[in-house]
Amino acid sequence: MKKLVFVEGVSGVGKSTAVRALGERLTARGHSVCCYLEGDSASPLDLCWVAHFEKADYARFVAVNEPFQEVFERNRIDIGSDVLLRYRDGEKDLYTQEIMAEVQMREFCYPPPGVPLQKFQEVFLGLWRRYVESNMDASCDYAVFDASLIGHTASDMLRSYNASIETIAHHVQALAACVQGFHPMALYLSSDDIGVRLAQAGQSQGQEPPTQEQTAFWTRRKAVDLAVLSRIPIKTHIIDITDGCWDSAYDEMMEYVVDQ
Repeated sequence: MKKLVFVEGVSGVGKSTAVRALGERLTARGHSVCCYLEGDSASPLDLCWVAHFEKADYARFVAVNEPFQEVFERNRIDIGSDVLLRYRDGEKDLYTQEIMAEVQMREFCYPPPGVPLQKFQEVFLGLWRRYVESNMDASCDYAVFDASLIGHTASDMLRSYNASIETIAHHVQALAACVQGFHPMALYLSSDDIGVRLAQAGQSQGQEPPTQEQTAFWTRRKAVDLAVLSRIPIKTHIIDITDGCWDSAYDEMMEYVVDQ
């Protein structure tokens, strides 16, 4: 693999669209590209919609739900002594309503926290080491990820554990160190009007306008992001998209990525 690119930023700033745009432009230049969007169950560096089990608990769970063993095994991820079980693919539930209720009680990433912070960090480090050892995406010149380095990590650690900036930065530093051999870089999309961005993104998805509490969380998240960004040992670049000039923003992203 030539390079890993992490497109970062708070909710509503256009990360997923930017990932697609960057992938299209790199492909047009003749590069092979793997892109992973937010919520992508195929992402090798993110954990969306997964339940957590100790191996003995997983064995008991499978025994009780034996008719589903084959589909469980297809969606199983082993990391050390832990088993992660994907239970959703995008908007599609993978199991019956009864099983979904059980596995969602074991949700790994989102509040209420199902595991201690130390276990959360341990499993994520194992996931990233697994990616390196498996040589996944080896045929790609670039692998582009939507918020997998800082964004999802910071949100989970803030919401579930109220972790400090120092704790979040230390964890992100450890993740970045895992992939150092893949020339990682982070592009941060920054906007001064977080509330407006959240409202626009929500409207496009048929959601209610953001509450003051939601806007306050994402404003805090941005401050955490920028503090962490300054502390990680990889190349980083901040792109201001407040003016909404996306063509120039994509040009800037492309120029930075291919020149590094």
